[in-house]
Amino acid sequence: MLHIPDAEYVYLVKNLRCIFSPGGSPERNAELAVWLGRKFRYRTVGIPVRALDKLPDEPLKKKLSKKPFHPLSLPDALAPEIQKLPAEESPQPEAVALSLLYCAPVVTDKDSLMRLAGSSSCVWRKESAGTVEDRDIRFNIRLSDYAMTDFLARLTQSPEEGPPPAEELPYWLERRRQMAIGDGSKRYWRLDEQKNGNPGPHLMIAYFDLWQILAEQRGRAATFLSLLKEHPLLTNFSIWIGLSLEELFQQTTGNRP
Repeated sequence: MLHIPDAEYVYLVKNLRCIFSPGGSPERNAELAVWLGRKFRYRTVGIPVRALDKLPDEPLKKKLSKKPFHPLSLPDALAPEIQKLPAEESPQPEAVALSLLYCAPVVTDKDSLMRLAGSSSCVWRKESAGTVEDRDIRFNIRLSDYAMTDFLARLTQSPEEGPPPAEELPYWLERRRQMAIGDGSKRYWRLDEQKNGNPGPHLMIAYFDLWQILAEQRGRAATFLSLLKEHPLLTNFSIWIGLSLEELFQQTTGNRP
């Protein structure tokens, strides 16, 4: 039987341009919040509820609680399982899961993403060869949205792409890794074109695979396999964009927000 999603979910999926994951210093978080608020003021930017609640900066927390930002929560049945994942082996599990459920890329600061990209769940990464312009940043966020949509069609409509029996899991994970490497290398070739070394905004893209983490947790993969019946979107890749915007604010405003 076809499951019809509720109206709020459809609205968010249609309007959600990205999910903001605060991960850097208060200053970097504030820069990203200002930039996202300006560029997507007529759309929606998601933010994980738990990440929002943990922010120590009350003015920033207030800003991120208003449009275009929209707090996102995990489904009740899924939240406890995601929260059990070890933080040291996953780039903020809640943000990864929300990215998969809403088929939207995650935006964070570049330094934080560089640290997260060292985790076992990162299956591909690429940094811009030089500085990027404001329009390039927005283009790559949109391109990441397209990539997740393209993956979704392939991963959910092809039975052979679903999680296999335990003994075949390593081969399946490696096939997924190669899929991500092939897609990222072709899709983000423009990042090689910025060859100048001038100071300015820089960008990084990373693909994360939730199943790389689950495979290392005894008994956890089996639990998530049962949840796939209700949440098949969990087979997707979560794409993250790391931005370095401090120079952009210096260039455009002369000071930081």
